[in-house]
Amino acid sequence: MKMDMTSDPPILRSSILAAGAGAPVLLLHGSASAAVMWVPVIDALKSRFRVIAPDLIGYGRTDSWPDGHGFSVDEELRLVEPLLSPAPVGVHVVGHSFGGVVALHLALAGRVPIRSLTLIEPVAFFLLPHAGAQAAWLEIKGLGDDYTARIAAGETEIALRRFIDYWAGRGAWDAMDESLRAQIRRSARKIVLDFEVTFTDPSVQALRALKC
Repeated sequence: MKMDMTSDPPILRSSILAAGAGAPVLLLHGSASAAVMWVPVIDALKSRFRVIAPDLIGYGRTDSWPDGHGFSVDEELRLVEPLLSPAPVGVHVVGHSFGGVVALHLALAGRVPIRSLTLIEPVAFFLLPHAGAQAAWLEIKGLGDDYTARIAAGETEIALRRFIDYWAGRGAWDAMDESLRAQIRRSARKIVLDFEVTFTDPSVQALRALKC
């Protein structure tokens, strides 16, 4: 995927689910998912909180990231942060999988007051070498590199089958309803960018300095 790092960020059409009133709670979904996964959680929290669940870039009803533009996690924050302003009491942030990594970067950016972070299975792969987990790092890096190469070669179905089966067990991709597979195919190229974010180290020192 060719990137022009000097190009201006594109303007994207974005989509969110929101309900309730009170202290804000931000819900961030993972790769190959969408805000709709949070509907049961929104229903449970909306009587006490203002719950906001955006579709991240390339998922749900938010536009895909266009070819020819450089991408970093800052692009996710560019869409998310305006949803939280003003938030004088601080935001409770909940992130699942890739959403957990976006949540960490939201906290690191420091532009939104964060009251708490709840990270569910965050794919912060950049932490593995710091933990001495070299075998795990090589395993997940190999999966990401293979996925990227297969998407570039046009082998989308093979790439997605290996990706989904890695996380959910052998045969999970083939067992999915075709309508769900079609939705995930739409986000296949975005998963490449998600891997890039999860492999990029924001520094352990910065993470240790977080005070939420």
